[in-house]
Amino acid sequence: MTSRLLPASMPLLLLLASCRQPALCPTLVPTGTPVPPTATSARAPEPATHTPTVEPTETFTPEPTLEPASTFTPTPTATPEEANLACDKETFLTVADVEAWELPESDSFFFEAGMTIDADGAPDAYHPDGIGQDYLANAGYPGNWWALVTDTGASDGTPVVQGSTDPNPGYYISMTALEDTTKALTDTHRYVNSNEVPFFVLPFDQRGGARLGDLGLVVNRANGQRFYAIFADLGPSGHIGEGSIALAEALSIDSDPKRGGTDGGVVYLVFRGSGDGKPRTVAEINTEAKRLFEAWGGMEQLEACFTE
Repeated sequence: MTSRLLPASMPLLLLLASCRQPALCPTLVPTGTPVPPTATSARAPEPATHTPTVEPTETFTPEPTLEPASTFTPTPTATPEEANLACDKETFLTVADVEAWELPESDSFFFEAGMTIDADGAPDAYHPDGIGQDYLANAGYPGNWWALVTDTGASDGTPVVQGSTDPNPGYYISMTALEDTTKALTDTHRYVNSNEVPFFVLPFDQRGGARLGDLGLVVNRANGQRFYAIFADLGPSGHIGEGSIALAEALSIDSDPKRGGTDGGVVYLVFRGSGDGKPRTVAEINTEAKRLFEAWGGMEQLEACFTE
């Protein structure tokens, strides 16, 4: 279940975390604006050695074991000056016009941005006829399929189509940067399912020290909802603020990869070094990220860093 956070007028924090193949990362397709199948992809190029797994959900219902962070109630009497003294946050990274902050001697960083929707890893993300959840252009193009599994395992190969025993026969196998290497490259379950797992994305060349598999907390300031997530995919250079279909639904953000997302008001808090480089279940993400958030300072620390 999701919990309530500060009103739309109140800032909040957020988390995030890590592309392994910089040279392959693409250009992001703007949120909210329909893009023809030939448009430049917003997904960071991925080696053609991946595969997806997913189940689209109209309305995301977190597993009973998940526990979103508690309601954030900023201290009404705190002034920005007082909050800065208590928070003592410092800017350590800037991506485009978005600043990311960290606290002294902390292994975490946070920033506020928008959220574009990443369908990668979902079995129904891409289709040869363009009827997938996302535009095929966001998976690449002939000669450079960065988000699809190919017959040669290289980006210049031919995309593999799911068979009769796969989740979505006829659809391509979509990949995420974070993967379960114990499974075959053509197994859709090797990748993190965007339809089911709340995950966030960081630019491949500016991860702030985060590694794939690290955990975090994401907050929607517009409605106060927040949810724990995992760093599972890499985005293009110069763009920060992206999440899975499941994460968007958990935060009540339009989860349509083609036209959804939001331009701002989303806080990401990333716990650097909290992962093991492997995918996790939603329950595991929730349990461990909750522990990390409380150790970081929980609601009191948020109140100190985000006041009116």
